Amino acid sequence: MRIREYQESDLAQLGEIHAAQGFEYALPDLANPLFVTKLVLAQSGTKISGTLQGTHGPMPLKGQFTKGRITFSGGGPNGIGGKEEFSATGVLQPDGTLVGDLTSTTSGKLTWKAVRTVAR
Repeated sequence: MRIREYQESDLAQLGEIHAAQGFEYALPDLANPLFVTKLVLAQSGTKISGTLQGTHGPMPLKGQFTKGRITFSGGGPNGIGGKEEFSATGVLQPDGTLVGDLTSTTSGKLTWKAVRTVAR
């Protein structure tokens, strides 16, 4: 199996997969900036803190980063689907990204990838 990043040419096939799942909602607009969640982290020793910014608004988080592994959890205000609480784990990749799983009270289990951006 080959795994790669999403490309716009994948949209038609993703639409077919989405339809086959029988979801009661339309396939999200993957080009919409709201589809991207922003993760901002600060590290002090092995402790991390930060904010996860998504459709629920800014949600504070706390966790640890040690030996190339990250764990964090947090929560936010009520929104679509109710109060948001989440926990996540991830692993530092050779290219410097973080990849892992996140479990959310409103969205279930998701996979995520964090890419470092240049500070403005």
